[in-house]
Order: sequence, then C-alpha cells, then structure tokens
Amino acid sequence: MWSEPDATYEGRFFTVDGAQCDPKPVQARTPRSSSVEAASSSRSGRRRHADRSNFGGNPTEVRHKCEVLKGHCDAVGRDYDEITKTWSPEMFLRSTEQEIVDAGSRSFWGEPFDSWSAGNLVGTPEQVCEKIRTYVDLGCEGFIPWASDYPDTESMTLFAEQVMPEFR
Repeated sequence: MWSEPDATYEGRFFTVDGAQCDPKPVQARTPRSSSVEAASSSRSGRRRHADRSNFGGNPTEVRHKCEVLKGHCDAVGRDYDEITKTWSPEMFLRSTEQEIVDAGSRSFWGEPFDSWSAGNLVGTPEQVCEKIRTYVDLGCEGFIPWASDYPDTESMTLFAEQVMPEFR
C-alpha cells in the first residue's frame, strides 16, 4: 500500500483487494511509515520496531517508562538512543495560578487536580516551560499536547505566544 497505486493481499487473517493508501511515504528507498508506540505499559513487544515511543505521566512515571524501554532495547539488541521519546500531556494554561486552581481538574480522564496538574502541561506559561525542561532532561524530544480547554483557544494562544518562543 506504500508503493503501489492499488494493493491486493490475501493472508491468514484478512484480505484486501484494491486498497489504497495516499499520500505515499516520502522515503525513496524501502518505503515505510514512521511508527509510534504508546508506552503506557511495560509489557509491549513493539519496541523492537517502533521509531518513537510516546509516554504519558508525571516525571517519575516517565523516568520509569524510559528505564523499562531501555531494558526492552537491551533484551532485543536495539539502540535505545535511536528511538525518539515523546510525551503526550493534556495542556491547560492560564496567566495566573489562581485561574488554574479556580478551573479545577480539566482532565479528560477524570483525574484529580493534584495528579492531573503534576503529570500534564498545566500551569502558567512560566510553569509550563519548567515542566517541558524537566521532560527534555528525561530524554523527550517531542511533545504532543491535547488542549483541555478545547474549543476555547486560551491555552493554545498562551502556549504559542509565551512558551514556544522559549524553545526556539
């Protein structure tokens, strides 16, 4: 599907006839897509092939997940450093701490405020910059935030105007 206009496949578990996948990968040799593994569990075996490992959680949890990933890499003979580590937090920014506290937990998963704010990009722009630095120090090279106040744009605006410039 990554190299032909239409793909046909007949296998043990599924069959496709005329399947299409567009746009095609940009790689000129051996077309393939970049793969990401969600690292919410320490039991997954896909670390053998994934290009990225996406974490969630507070710094202690992410540090543990990185150690588990290192162990999996050692077990299969994989270079831990060739895997890009990313973090996918919820994001809720306001100009003052009081606005954050007054809003309470905006967790998609119903997490209590203290836990939610500790393991996500929750805070003032200055606090969020410090959190990002912590995760960079843990080895995270990419961030995939979810705006907890969507469809409101205040978090995104503060992030774009006051946080991103600190990392350019």
